[in-house]
Amino acid sequence: MSTIRTPPSLKWLITKRARLLGDLLKLREALPLRLAELRTDVVEAERALAQAEHRLEHVPMLLENSIQCLEVQLHALDVTLGLHEIPINPDLIPPIRTQESGRIIGHGELTRGIFTGLRLAKGEALTTTALALYVASRHGLELEGAEFLGFREKIRYRLKTLCREGKVCRLHLAKTQLEGRWALPAAVTRQAQLSFD
Repeated sequence: MSTIRTPPSLKWLITKRARLLGDLLKLREALPLRLAELRTDVVEAERALAQAEHRLEHVPMLLENSIQCLEVQLHALDVTLGLHEIPINPDLIPPIRTQESGRIIGHGELTRGIFTGLRLAKGEALTTTALALYVASRHGLELEGAEFLGFREKIRYRLKTLCREGKVCRLHLAKTQLEGRWALPAAVTRQAQLSFD
């Protein structure tokens, strides 16, 4: 029985078709996974946009309030200086700028303060502001106005990182809540068990 030899040109076409079919199947299999990744990227981008829009809506107002408070305090000091027996022109006093960047507490103290505050809450959720106030008071920081807002923002970003690492639980929807609420994972698990009992 004789066998028919496949000509090289036909073999090349068969191999080419097989490779194209393999590439096509690979792309078809990858498409749902890639679409899921892109949808996740869109959700993350929408969340980031919502947070940025929220900050754009509220932070300028908070900063404006802080500016007004500082202007009132400055005016009060100017009036008080004018009452002193030694005449001092307040306009000749140069400003002392507080340090805006850099660490105001030691390395790792932010995270330690967050965990201590959440443990002391004994299973209750704490807001971002409450945690910022606790950590600041724990380190004897007297922060007001823009300084406190900046410190609170550092706490919020650290909480978001800890949440991604699974060390802290977010108990709010980023898009709808003005104030974040946080708890330790053990507290959330305990509350879930109690709700099923």
